[in-house]
Amino acid sequence: MPDAPREFVPALHFRFLTPFYDFFMVFAGERYFRRLVTEAVAIRDGQDIMDLGCGTGSQALLIRRQCLSCIVTALDYDIDALGLALRKVQRAGIDVRLVRGTASDLPFADGCFDRITSSLVFHHLNTTSKLSAMREVFRAPRPSGEFLLVDFGVPKGLFMRFIAGIMRAVERTDENVKGQLPVMMARAGFIDVAVVREIPSPFGTVAFYRGKKPA
Repeated sequence: MPDAPREFVPALHFRFLTPFYDFFMVFAGERYFRRLVTEAVAIRDGQDIMDLGCGTGSQALLIRRQCLSCIVTALDYDIDALGLALRKVQRAGIDVRLVRGTASDLPFADGCFDRITSSLVFHHLNTTSKLSAMREVFRAPRPSGEFLLVDFGVPKGLFMRFIAGIMRAVERTDENVKGQLPVMMARAGFIDVAVVREIPSPFGTVAFYRGKKPA
């Protein structure tokens, strides 16, 4: 297991709040958001899928429910969040592989996955760590595999720009609001990088970026 990353941030910034994460997410519109992410992953039968920065496992479980023939791996460094994810997986009686690890040092060989998704994780990383994680994620998909990165994007409208200004004060969203995340994906090696969806949220515009590993 790698040493704790210096930038490690618990789900709600403080470990004592982690048990309340799922309760908070209900009021943040999690069900709608998770459904949109699952649709954007473009799952096919029998695929190997990783949810990077899985938190308490809600997204990974939803993906697995949508494709019972898929193998779903959920990765996070937060041991408390993974404990909650394990209990949810056990209650659901659905097979999801939970792995502890970091985005900058994935504990997987090259070319293991058909799809990789990451939701609202990269805004916790500084510029150097974002680039490092992008390069590490790039080696994990198979040829023609896809990476769906969902995070704060370029704010749309006056109110979203106002919210983005607040978020920049408390999170590392400079590259996000400047539209640099897809540029970083391309620098890491992904091709056909595109914005596939943008949605407003109480915390700013959330963008869905998709990139492909060359065949």
